[in-house]
Amino acid sequence: MFETVKTLEVPYVLMHTRGNPSNMMSLATYRRDEALFSQVATELRENIHDAMESGIPRWDIIVDPGFGFAKDSGHNVELLKTLDLFKVRWFMDSTRWIQHRLNTEPRVGSSGRAARFPCADGNFSQGLYR
Repeated sequence: MFETVKTLEVPYVLMHTRGNPSNMMSLATYRRDEALFSQVATELRENIHDAMESGIPRWDIIVDPGFGFAKDSGHNVELLKTLDLFKVRWFMDSTRWIQHRLNTEPRVGSSGRAARFPCADGNFSQGLYR
């Protein structure tokens, strides 16, 4: 995937998850001695490093904490409480880049999982892809 993203020079949404759809909920176990945000951030940081090592520029990586993916409802609530930390650390850089590329302001959906940007015709495109 990284090679394709690099070749096409498109933004990449890097979502936190574990496993695959058939086993990810069995992998929704996190240490109790460390904040969930820190654990998710550490795993994302490793994936961001791999993406950048493959040649994807940092500004083309959009981070998604992966609500519901290898997380139970308690994990989702805990991540929602720390969502501002994700925005400050990663989302803002990506959002600024997209705003610059599209010359517009994003509107974040009520789920907080995706942003919508107006296209040239005034309609809104879902997601953070170009």
